[in-house]
Amino acid sequence: MSFFDKQENNVGYLTGVLSSDVISMKTGSAGNAIALVQSFAAIVAGLVIAFIGDARLAAVILACLVIVIPASAAQAQISQPGARKSKGDSSGGDEKGNLLQQAEKKESVSFVMSEALNGIRIVTAYSLEPYFTQRFSQVLHKTLLADERAAFFLGFCWGFSQGAQYAVNALAFWYGGELIKNEGKDPTQIMQAIFALTFSGSSIGQTVLFSSDAGKAEKAAERVYYLIDRPSKIDSRDPGGKSLDPRTFRGHIEVERINFVYPSRPHIPV
Repeated sequence: MSFFDKQENNVGYLTGVLSSDVISMKTGSAGNAIALVQSFAAIVAGLVIAFIGDARLAAVILACLVIVIPASAAQAQISQPGARKSKGDSSGGDEKGNLLQQAEKKESVSFVMSEALNGIRIVTAYSLEPYFTQRFSQVLHKTLLADERAAFFLGFCWGFSQGAQYAVNALAFWYGGELIKNEGKDPTQIMQAIFALTFSGSSIGQTVLFSSDAGKAEKAAERVYYLIDRPSKIDSRDPGGKSLDPRTFRGHIEVERINFVYPSRPHIPV
């Protein structure tokens, strides 16, 4: 009974970990490998095309890619579903502590609703509606505060990503115009260098984003395989341990002075 009372063994938490972490594993393994190859090919092709068009303009734009690359990565990260969620992963300590920390993060609106609906009979029998209503309001308030704090940072990142890309494009078009006006460069070659390196910078930003997905997939795989390979404390298939002789054992059992508490409520005896 105590096993399912612990937060790290809650059914809603376990199913949530399996569903979200399995998706992260899929995205960070096979899907990212294809995207990385595609991005690498786009980068190489863009560099070759740009330097063939105009080497000096390509060098100027390439120097500005130190701004475009993190801007593209930030924009892609913000555009991902769930970018506003907390991405902190537990590190260090034993696996049980990591699971408990992850379980505490599951104290969300969906987690509270799942707990209330799964035990709706108990909630109704013990008149726990005010308790879950108050708990639901508290979770909503915490989520609101976290989203308000994250909104400023996400807004700054989005503005920086958009502004950096437009600034680099403006510099490239200005310098390209100067080359056309003063040195008689071919406008077609100038446009070729600008657009080739601009798209290459975006591809590099996507590659940086994919590398972070691979790290999340690795941590998700550790959690999933820990749940799968975790040995049971009470294994009915294990023939070892102390056993009673069926020839002398009699089924007359008397239980006295039994004290029991749930792990989540250690101060409330049952």
